[in-house]
Order: sequence, then C-alpha cells, then structure tokens
Amino acid sequence: MPHPAPRFNPPTVPFAHAPARACSCCSKPLSTGIGYEVPYIGIVGPKCVRKFAALAQALAQIDGLTLTRDDGAETHAAAHRLIFTLRLKIGYEVQILSNADGSKTLKIGARTRKHAKVCVTWEERRAEFEQDLKLASARPTGQVAA
Repeated sequence: MPHPAPRFNPPTVPFAHAPARACSCCSKPLSTGIGYEVPYIGIVGPKCVRKFAALAQALAQIDGLTLTRDDGAETHAAAHRLIFTLRLKIGYEVQILSNADGSKTLKIGARTRKHAKVCVTWEERRAEFEQDLKLASARPTGQVAA
C-alpha cells in the first residue's frame, strides 16, 4: 500500500515569497501577487505549495545523497528506482558522480520536461516516489522504513 503523502501548511513551509501574477503549476492568478518560490518547481500559489513542498524536500534530500559499497542491495535498488522515476517518470536530470573512495553521489539537475507536465506527473507518482525515498535513505543497518 502506498505511503500517504504528508500535508504541508504554507506558513510552516520554509520557502521564500516571490512576486508572481499566477501559479506556475495551475496557472490560477495570485490575488496578492505573491507566491511561494519552491526549488526545482517555480513560484506557486498557496494551494499548490502544499502539493509540491514534498517534492522540493525530496529533491533536496536526494541532491547530494551518497551511496557507498557498504550500503545494501535493497538501498542501491531503491536509489536506482528513484533515479528512474526522476528521469523518466517525473522529468528531472540526475547525474551520478563517482567519488575517489568508490562511493557515488547523486546530483539533481534541471527539468527535462515542461513545467506543466512535471506537475501532472508528480501528482501521479507522489506516493510511489516517497516510498522509494524512504528505502534509499535506509542505511546498511538492514532496517527499512515501512
């Protein structure tokens, strides 16, 4: 069963305010002319920030994620699913950087799809993506978050 996505309340979301005429996701006009600047997404309104705060936080958590040889096969498989989901299902560029110690670091890049398509795709993939993120975050102790 997919993990339910957390809900965010805009005043507690640590995103800067930015001037905008309309939400970059749903295109609804912003009555105050101010939206929330969500990294990797753009400037969104108060309703859409609730949807995309989770994506922005997930992308921030993945950006710089380092996998070592000691991490279990399940962790590596979950990381590959995350990369696949980001690249092909949602539409973000992901680089895999090799480190001198043999570990690999993930680096999130630019969107590879139009903004509106990323928004629709994210809504479809949200629960699956968050579950894989939990698995990839599990360390070699063998404990995997449910």
